[in-house]
Amino acid sequence: MSALRNFVLKIAKLSEATSEEDLQLLRDHGFSDEQILEVIHVVGFFCHINRVAEATGVDLESWMKPYEP
Repeated sequence: MSALRNFVLKIAKLSEATSEEDLQLLRDHGFSDEQILEVIHVVGFFCHINRVAEATGVDLESWMKPYEP
């Protein structure tokens, strides 16, 4: 699953660098184009909602720990 993990990290951090080779690598690992598109949508949504939450100062839930890289 490292191909999927690497793809997710790439589209989350540097989506404009995604290439046909990235897509083909996932296809080679058995992912259909529909599954790849679903991954792109899910990652895009979470990136979007996290940016909205950060920009508007939404507080974490009391049970959540702050992210520590």
